[in-house]
Formats: sequence, C-alpha cells, structure tokens
Amino acid sequence: MRSILILIALLFLQVASYAQEVDSAIQYASTNRSSMYAVTSDARGNIFVAGYFTDSVFLQGKYPLKGSTSNSALYIASFTRGGKYRFGKLIYTGLTAPIQLETDANGNLYLGSYFEGTTYLDGIGVNGKIVSGTGQQAFIVEMDSMGVYKWHVNTRGAGVGANVKRMRYSPAPDGSIYWMIAAKGDLQIGFSNGQSNSPQTLGKPTTGRNSTLVMRTHPNHNKAIKSYGVIGTSESIVEGGDIRWVGGQLIISTSISGNVDFDPGSAQKLVSGNTTAVICAWDTTMAFTWVTKTSLENLVLLDQDSKGQIRAFGNSGGIGTAGLEWCILDTDGNILSELKESFSSGYFELSDLSRDHGGNIFLAGTYSGSGDFDPSAGYRGASFGLKGPFLAKYDPQNALEWLVTGIVVTTTGNAGSGVHLGPQNDLYWCGTYSRQLSFSGLGNVKMPSTTRTLGFLAYLRECKNFTPRINPRDTAICLGESVYLSVSGADSFVWADGTPGSTGRTVNPVKETTYFATAGDGKGCSSTLSSKIRVQKLPEPKLSLQDSTCTVSGSWASIKWFIDGVAQNGQNKNELALNASGRIYCLVEDTVGCASWSDTINYFHAGLNPSTNLSGFSIRSSGRSLSFAGPTLHSIDHARILTLNGLEHFRIEQPETGRQYALPYSLAQGIYLVQLVNDQGVPIHIERLLVF
Repeated sequence: MRSILILIALLFLQVASYAQEVDSAIQYASTNRSSMYAVTSDARGNIFVAGYFTDSVFLQGKYPLKGSTSNSALYIASFTRGGKYRFGKLIYTGLTAPIQLETDANGNLYLGSYFEGTTYLDGIGVNGKIVSGTGQQAFIVEMDSMGVYKWHVNTRGAGVGANVKRMRYSPAPDGSIYWMIAAKGDLQIGFSNGQSNSPQTLGKPTTGRNSTLVMRTHPNHNKAIKSYGVIGTSESIVEGGDIRWVGGQLIISTSISGNVDFDPGSAQKLVSGNTTAVICAWDTTMAFTWVTKTSLENLVLLDQDSKGQIRAFGNSGGIGTAGLEWCILDTDGNILSELKESFSSGYFELSDLSRDHGGNIFLAGTYSGSGDFDPSAGYRGASFGLKGPFLAKYDPQNALEWLVTGIVVTTTGNAGSGVHLGPQNDLYWCGTYSRQLSFSGLGNVKMPSTTRTLGFLAYLRECKNFTPRINPRDTAICLGESVYLSVSGADSFVWADGTPGSTGRTVNPVKETTYFATAGDGKGCSSTLSSKIRVQKLPEPKLSLQDSTCTVSGSWASIKWFIDGVAQNGQNKNELALNASGRIYCLVEDTVGCASWSDTINYFHAGLNPSTNLSGFSIRSSGRSLSFAGPTLHSIDHARILTLNGLEHFRIEQPETGRQYALPYSLAQGIYLVQLVNDQGVPIHIERLLVF
C-alpha cells in the first residue's frame, strides 16, 4: 500500500481560494516575479526559505523587499511554525543559481549560492563584501537565527576562465565547514567576519584543468586548514556532486571523463572513463581513503541510511534520456546496488533531499515529459512536455512510497524545487511556477493563476488513515482473457485515462500492462493505485507421427488426447499409442492454467473395419505399377493412394483384381498407404505400399 499526502498549508501571496481538500490555508509567504529554491527549519520549528527575484518580492503579502528591475537578487525569509513573519532580507548576486540552506544545533543559518560582480552578504551594503574577480563564483554565509550576518567564505577567480560550476557544503560538529567546489582555473578563497577579507590562494585547481576541490575551514572561519582536490587533465571533465559526513568519513560524489587523479601521492588512484559518476572518501584528517567507479553518470546528492550505508542519488543524460539514478554503497566503497531509470522524453533534474528517522528519503526536483519514478512498481508522472516540480518519497530500499508532481501551464520560468523535513516531522516543499500550477497526487489543489513567475511553499502531511485498495494488484491472465479491476476504500476515484470510477472496469490487455487509478477520500487525501496485469502467451503444441505413435511437443501440466472427438481416458503423457484410425489431436494446459488445442493429424490403421470378405486379398507393386490380387472386389467404390499423414495423392475408381494400374510419376519414391473405400464411403481396409 502506497502512502498518501494532503496539502494542508500553502505559502503563497495572492490566494483567491483553496480547494475543499485543503484543511487549512495559512498565508505564509508570497513572491512576485520570483523563484523559490530552498527551504529548511531550525530546532524550534522556525522556517527559512530562499530564492531569487527581480524588481520586488512581497513576503506574506505585506512585507516587501525592493530589488533591481534589471539584476537578480537573492532573498531570505523566515516564519514561525504557525506562520508569523520573522524577517526578510536580500543579497544582490547578479545571477540566478541553485541555493543550499542549512541550520546547525545552535540555530545558526548557513546559506550557500553563487554570485558575479561585487556585493555585500549582510544585505545592507556594509559587512561581508565579496568580489567575484572572473566568472561565476560561490559563497557561504553564516547568519544567526534572525538573519544577522556573522561571517562568510567565498571563492574569487584569479585568472582568465576561472569559474565555479557547482558547490555543496556540510557543516561539521566542531563548527568548521567542509566545502566542495567544482571549478576550472585558478581560485582564491576569501574569509571575512565583516572586518577583514584576507584571500587565501588555493594550490588547486590549476589553470586549464577541471577539478573538484574539497576544503575544510577553520572553526573560527578565518582560514582554510586543509584543502584537497580531485584533479583532471586539460582534456578531462570533473563535475562536483555532493559532500557529506557518513560513518566518520567525508564522502564526495563527482562525475568525470578522461584521466583523473584522486590522490596525487599515488599513481594507482587514476580512474578513466566517459562521463562516469564516482564516489570517493577521505578520513577525518582528509587523507585519501578509497574511490569507487559506478556505471552511472551524475550522482548529485548524498545521504546515509539507517544501516550506515551510503545512498547517492542523481540525474543522468540529456533531453530524451534524462532520468533518475541511484547507488547504494557500504562505508568501504563497495557497491551494493545501482539503478538508472530513463525518461522516455523531456528533462529531469534532482535538486534536494531530506530524510526521516526511519531512513525514508524525500527527493525534490523538476522534470518534463514522462518517466518512471519507480521501476519496481511502474509509477509514472507526466507534465505534458512542460517543466514542473516533483516530490517523491522512497523507503529505505528505494521503493517509491508516493509521488506528487506539479503540472505547470507554462514553458519558462521554472526553477529547481527544495524539500525539508522539520524536527516535528513537518514536511515542506518549495518550487517555482508561472501562469498556473496544479498538483497530481493532492486532489484538486491548484495555485492561483498569474501572469508572473512565482514561488510556492507547501506544507504537507501524510494521510495515515486513508487506505484505498485496487484489486487485483498483480495478476496473470491468458492471452484473450479479460479481468475485472475494482477499487475499494475510497470516496471516489479516476482512472489514468480520465475515465471516472464507478464500480470498476473490465480490461483485456494483449501484453503486460499496468493500470492506474487516483483515489480520494473527499477530504484532500489521495493515492495513486496501480494494478499490474501480466499476459501469458497461449501454449503452441505441435504433433508429430512416428509409425503408430503420436507425440506432442513441449512440457505441460496436463495433456488430454482425443480421437475423432472421443477423449482417450488415462492418457496424460506426451505420447499416444494409436490402435485405431481417426483425427488425432490434444488439449494441453501450462502451469498458469492457459490451454490450447494442438494441430490435427489424420491417422489410418492397417486392417481397420473390414466390411467384406478380403481373405486372400493382397496389393502388389512393381516399380510404378499397382495390382490387386485375390477375390473380386464387389463392393469397393475406389482405392486411395495416401501419404503417411493421410493426404490423398492418387485415386483408382472401381478397382478390379488381376489388373495393373500405372502410378503417376508425381508420386515420389517412398512409403504410402492404399485405402479401400466401399460404396457407402466407409474405409474398409488399408495397407502400406512401397513405391520405388
């Protein structure tokens, strides 16, 4: 049984109305011409969101932040768990890029993103000045629980082409930060507590090379106390993925092609391949430990499950081949399982994850086209070719529990989505849309229509007492049969093709097919149910005849033999010994109950049913002539020359004894049958004939 969600609070600006399925419509936040990328909360349940905007953004409809009409600005906002506005601030970054939000045990807020040009991270143009130098650069800023600036660290391009492609960070218990930066070219690192900014040049990466840099800041945040790199050649590609502490090790995911050095001190740590995702580890001193090459492409998010195993998730390919992929490893880097599921068309990007205490994973991102979010059960989602946000829950074995997708009526303006599970199991999901947004898996909930690009933040809870069922869930039928599908335990349901549910439906698929129905309880809870119908091919038995034994091909659960429609009792074997003439066939059944008739063989048994005195009668052949010897054939109408399988080849009308009959040359050499038929059309005698 799959779990279900209900949307109980939407964090949005201009709320015209909410569907009846929504329990409460709390007006948390709103955005105007903006996006929403990330969400997190602290131990007290305070909510923090971040995104980008141009012109202005309105928080809770009445707290505006005024930005620039030409350049993007990053906004940060906070609300209490009950929806009370706490603060909002902006940072001019000059671009729109992914955001990472984290909190620590002391309630401090960490914000990581990208920038170009010059800006101030305190939001008021005084403290935290950062300068990008060349290209797109990255920063991490720490604030207190009310958004007051404390310190920052940032990269600075130190040469032509220096550029940060991706960054992720992981706060450590001692207050230091482990920072992963995927970049090209020379970089510097700047640290500042608002009073000073002393750049620190990194030895890696070097000009012209692609690298993933791993750096640990000092707990006082005034310098880097350790840095290390995964260094590529000028021709190779090194794209960073994620960084996490797992089992006392610092785990890094990155994607490479070409020759890449994971440990410059040892020539044995070289890995080469084409767009391959790798996972590597350092110990607490940042000494290299191991590297594992996967068969996947781009593992961008890392986590640790309840067993201590490493779980890596990512998105692969491009348009037409994009899809979800994941890998599970032990803490020694041994791969336990891998999976890659491509979308039939469109786009897929994984942007955020969160985990509960039971080891369940919540994945958020954006996608378009159609794709399989759960290969084990065939759950699918489609956004009609337009980008939309998705939120999926997977159990500790990576089986899909439920899936919510946003259907976006636009082709532009959609950004990545974020997810966060708070300390009281509050589940928050944010994203971006323009014009109109509806949700698959949340009843008939829709966002208000708008002509602008807006961010949304949803608060969801799982429906624990709604357990609809579909019957059968998984069954096999024989080709040509039908099966009746029924849904129970729901107030209403709709089939995936849009057909409203009543009592059920009858289907007769010709191949394996999964049927879907969305069931609702009338109060906002909904569930996507699936029924897999496997279609078994019908048996194809073939008969063969050898002398007086008929054999059927294949191995069957049961076999019933028939001669001229009469069942041959006690004959349940692949062979039937024949002692009578007639039409021979059988009915076979396989192990799943599918049955088929075989083909038919006409068999003629020598000496059958003599209705006249043929004492002394014989058939003689010499070369290509045939003669009958013995008594006069008074009641014989004709003689038939037959092949061994009963097909007539030549006929002699009213044969006479003592007379020779020439055989046609079309009758090849071999063994034939001669059958005598009386004037009532009844075969009365049959003998074998050798033609040479």
